[in-house]
Amino acid sequence: MKINKRHFFTTICAVLLSACSAKSANENPVPAVLVESSISNTRVISNVMSKALNGTKVSLEKNAFLLSHRHVLEKKPFRDLNSTHADGLLLDIPKIESFTLFKQGESCFLKYDITGQTFNLKGIKCKQQTK
Repeated sequence: MKINKRHFFTTICAVLLSACSAKSANENPVPAVLVESSISNTRVISNVMSKALNGTKVSLEKNAFLLSHRHVLEKKPFRDLNSTHADGLLLDIPKIESFTLFKQGESCFLKYDITGQTFNLKGIKCKQQTK
């Protein structure tokens, strides 16, 4: 029996690749933190959060997701023209938005906790949170 080496090699590669992708898809998501702080990371995550919040502008701290897999956003209180709190004009309770960073396989994801909506953070490197 003569085996076509090219066909055999192609078949083996296909089996190995499908096994690798099945493994990462089946891995359980784990809480994660960012590997590093960068302007690029902050921009990507801010844009994803803004998308989750229907276009609301998001301003992130430089250390967001570096120490914890959870991040909470609070609505800024309204200020009057003199930059003082205009408490009498704040008619609703400030809404708190919560996001969770997790890793599944080699990919990082951000979950909007209120809706459960999940976003793949392409180009972002994260690692499993140890604490």
